[in-house]
Amino acid sequence: MEAALHAVLPSLEDVHDGGTKYTLVASRSLPSIDCSKTLKSVFLRPAALERWNAILHQFRRQINLASTIGLIGAVVPIVPASAGAWCACLGVATQTLGLMSAISSLRYDVVVILLRSFEFWYFSMTNLLCTIAVMFCYDDWRGAGCPTNALGVQVILLIDAFYRPLNLAIAGSVAASSMYLSLLILLSLDLVDGQRNFILASSRSHRLTIVDVATNASGTMVFLLLRNVYRKRAALREHAMSKLRRSFDYLFVSAQLTIAHLCLCDMISWDSRSLSILSLWLWLHVVISVDAMLPPMRRALGISHVHLAAVLVAAAALGGLFCAELIVLDPPYYRNRSYVSTTLNGRSIELRVTPLLLGRVFSLTWWIGRLLWRLHDRREDELIMLQGKVEFEDLLRHARKPRPARPQLADGLM
Repeated sequence: MEAALHAVLPSLEDVHDGGTKYTLVASRSLPSIDCSKTLKSVFLRPAALERWNAILHQFRRQINLASTIGLIGAVVPIVPASAGAWCACLGVATQTLGLMSAISSLRYDVVVILLRSFEFWYFSMTNLLCTIAVMFCYDDWRGAGCPTNALGVQVILLIDAFYRPLNLAIAGSVAASSMYLSLLILLSLDLVDGQRNFILASSRSHRLTIVDVATNASGTMVFLLLRNVYRKRAALREHAMSKLRRSFDYLFVSAQLTIAHLCLCDMISWDSRSLSILSLWLWLHVVISVDAMLPPMRRALGISHVHLAAVLVAAAALGGLFCAELIVLDPPYYRNRSYVSTTLNGRSIELRVTPLLLGRVFSLTWWIGRLLWRLHDRREDELIMLQGKVEFEDLLRHARKPRPARPQLADGLM
């Protein structure tokens, strides 16, 4: 038995490299950024830029006051439909100029870098999906405020391009995540006045409604916005696995994988096929945990980017085939069990396994694409899940602060 294990798994002596120590370093040079160049300075002519800056400076207090009043749009799903329509229109009217001011002041070079990142487009597509789904749920003038709210969230997603104090951007992320969390709860419990719901796809025993899409997208946005806050923590640990356990990306993907595989096992009544599902769960966790392996151990185990990509492609293909089988063929051996079933205000509210699973499959499909891109774009010795952190500091803002008077030493003292 020991000989068989030794033939498959390398021993410590096999991967010992003479006491070499490894450290995490930047694998690529950082881009040069001109923080004085903003979107307005790039796209506006000098005369128009001067007029725009004059307007922002002259009416800055009114703009801040209007943006504060525009927060009334957050109560739209709580109040009755007629009042919510007025609140939504008022929010659009009062927030527009503030959003234009914030967008025009974003750092141009940082925005260009963000537009090339997978994360930005993943967040943007989720934000767009959530906005469209919520507009269909409202189906009245309350939906007029959804594009403005989505644009505000989009500005928050560009948090790295802000020139303003970081605490304001973090506060915006927390506020937006709270809004999406309340929307998730209200839509799930059918507490939104005049809430509309219709079936997008259905089979004999399964269905996907617009409310399912809205709630799943809202839940994803809550985690993505809190990610902005979480990643601002400076937490360097000694071991790679400890870094992974404290990485938001690792925790998010691991949680999504666990929920999806548990739902799938529940749909097949935890029969013998659950063992193969557990095997897939373990393989995917090997992929997202590979950063914890040092290069000698990877080479000894024969793990390369090709093997990791094969696992991801196989998982994506299996997920696509499963969704097609579930929606199109609707086999009878898949059960759509209800996790939560209650009656509130005379309305039946249910949380079933199928919408929960399909929402996780949607999120994981994007993340698999992200990981495949990283495997294609990076060398074998570069990390996949762990990301470096770059922070810019406004030196001019510190220079404007009054310096305290330097103490004068008395004569005769050294």
